[in-house]
This record gives sequence, C-alpha cells and structure tokens, in this order.
Amino acid sequence: MRLETLTYESSDRVARITLDRPQRGNGITPRMPAEIAACVERANLDPAIHAIALAGNGSGFCASMWANGKCSISSAVARMTPVPTAAYSASARLSA
Repeated sequence: MRLETLTYESSDRVARITLDRPQRGNGITPRMPAEIAACVERANLDPAIHAIALAGNGSGFCASMWANGKCSISSAVARMTPVPTAAYSASARLSA
C-alpha cells in the first residue's frame, strides 16, 4: 500500500509509524486506519522488528479524526481499536 498520511521507518529492531498531517494536528482521516494496519502488518512480518512505535509529526500526536470535514474523537477511538491488538505480535518478540 502506498502511504499518503503517514511514514514508516525501521531501525535498531523498532518500526516507527508516524502520523504525517501536522498541518491538521495529525487528525486521523478515513484512509489512515488502513495505512496503520498495513504498517503494523509489515512490522509483524519482519522478524528483525521487536517493537512498534506510533508517533505524530510536528508538535502534537493526534488531535482527532476527520470524517467528511468534521472532527470526531469517538470515531477515531472506535476505528483505531484493532491496531494495538495487531501490534502485539511484534511487541511480544521483545522478550526474545
């Protein structure tokens, strides 16, 4: 998947996923959860990755979710719930 709203980097056994919409407070777009899931899957498939870090570009982490031009924090939480569960596979390797 081509990333439009975030970046993915890896080094020193850590995959870093960065929300990259600083001009909008890194507000989550409808596309962003799918991009995050794709990055988590990429990290989980890489045996060299032992941790996943999620960050925001700019001065803030994440202001909210933007859907049809409207802000909705509850929608952001609801759509992001599967990501920490998916991230477990790579983070479980920390003890290895």
